[in-house]
Amino acid sequence: MTIFCQAALCGCSMVGLVSADIWCKLWLLYIRHYRCSSSPELNSMSASSLMRGEEDMQRRLVVKLMRGEEDMQRRLVVKLMRGEEDMQRRLVVKLLGLSLLLSLATNGGGVQAQPLVPAMILFGDSTIDVGNNNYLPGAVFKANYAPYGDNFRRHRATGRFSDGKIVSDITAESLGFVSYAPPYLSPLASGKNLLAGANFGSAASSYADDTAAMYDAITLSQQLKYYKEYQTKLAAVAGRRKARSILADALYVVSTGTGDFLQNYYHNASLSARYDVPRYCDLLVGIFSGFAAELYRLGARRIGVTSMPPLGCLPAAIRLYGKGRPSCVRRLNGDAATFNRKLNATVEALARRHADLKIAIFDIYTPLLALSEAPAAQGFSEARKTCCRTGDKATRVYLCNPGATKGPGMCRNASSYVYFDGVHPSEAANAFIAESMTSAGISLIF
Repeated sequence: MTIFCQAALCGCSMVGLVSADIWCKLWLLYIRHYRCSSSPELNSMSASSLMRGEEDMQRRLVVKLMRGEEDMQRRLVVKLMRGEEDMQRRLVVKLLGLSLLLSLATNGGGVQAQPLVPAMILFGDSTIDVGNNNYLPGAVFKANYAPYGDNFRRHRATGRFSDGKIVSDITAESLGFVSYAPPYLSPLASGKNLLAGANFGSAASSYADDTAAMYDAITLSQQLKYYKEYQTKLAAVAGRRKARSILADALYVVSTGTGDFLQNYYHNASLSARYDVPRYCDLLVGIFSGFAAELYRLGARRIGVTSMPPLGCLPAAIRLYGKGRPSCVRRLNGDAATFNRKLNATVEALARRHADLKIAIFDIYTPLLALSEAPAAQGFSEARKTCCRTGDKATRVYLCNPGATKGPGMCRNASSYVYFDGVHPSEAANAFIAESMTSAGISLIF
């Protein structure tokens, strides 16, 4: 067993997808958490399929991993050394994405695995919100009612805009967390719970504060103020030295921008008259640049920002701007691509400016476009209709109708749908998106 593990580490330098140093660290992680074991069953599975798996199947997989034979392990190394990029990426996902299952197995033996980062600190809109809008009486967008949360813990709505987990939940589990960063406005955001981070996300928040203000969401500038307040609270709980260490090593995630287009620019004639799309993208990206620079000044050193999704493929956008056609709206997707090109250039500039800053883009556009245009290729049956029935007017076109839990108001199997409501993916789609983001996440962690 020991000889095999050493051989696996030596083989790291032959893998071309990521640097040899990163591969060796991944193998060390693999050996520490998985006891240097694997199985053919693991090689045929992906993180997204695990998300859909039954509990009994997951338990059997853990047992096989813990009891793996040396011949199985040798075959995995050969595949890593000879494999193509896509296969290698999937194997990386399997190594990281199974951490939760295996930590559950080791916890049964009294061993507690440590997360790969000490905390997660999240900013943004409904793609990140885990309940902050529940505490805002005037907030237009809330997910505190059925059918939201139907496949989440206890089958209850928490404020997450999905049937179950959102991408940040799945990412947290892959990093080894056994709980999620609490919504900052909730009573849970206190005491030792702050050690694992905080979530400042608010549905309808946007890069432009004017957009968020229209829907009584927490603006991005207000989220930054809350973060400064969080720093003080964290120091009171952990002590200043430990708090600084947590904040420096934490993973920061910024996920917003969709509302700037769908809920403002596209139906705000005054705004679209002042800015064409490229100039509007410059405005938004400039706001992100200033936000990231301020996070850096406050101690952040690992920042991930999500790209703009394919706006024209969101069911609500197709209904509003598709002119009766069921296909993705190319013009809107083009606007998203323009934003993403400018965001990429800005991220590269920030990386050059700060040598000790690890910053990366979490690509949402590519995987969600793939799911939207060819759902069957990834095991989904529907990418145009929403799992829950949405409204017909104003903001209701984006969200599920309240109480639509059974019958004609709800699909039978949310995991076969790419979109749960008019703009938000299902848990199964979120798992696929989270899997595709792993390569960017590696650069932030190691």
